[in-house]
Amino acid sequence: MQGITPLAAAAGGHFAVLTQGFPQLVRLSADVVHQDDSRTFGERSPVICQVRMVNEYPLVPDFERIEQMISEETRAA
Repeated sequence: MQGITPLAAAAGGHFAVLTQGFPQLVRLSADVVHQDDSRTFGERSPVICQVRMVNEYPLVPDFERIEQMISEETRAA
């Protein structure tokens, strides 16, 4: 895909991400967010890592990887 970003190559150039819970703005500091190494994610995973935030364990998505995956799927269809 020389010269074309994965998002532009995806059909329509847009995509949506289904999430659990209600998205909200949260102020964070290094005191409350810590990387959680209890899980590992493969090289081609759409997840960068999991973090521990007080008593919650959200996943940090790899949007570039997600765009690439969508692009690959829409080209194959």
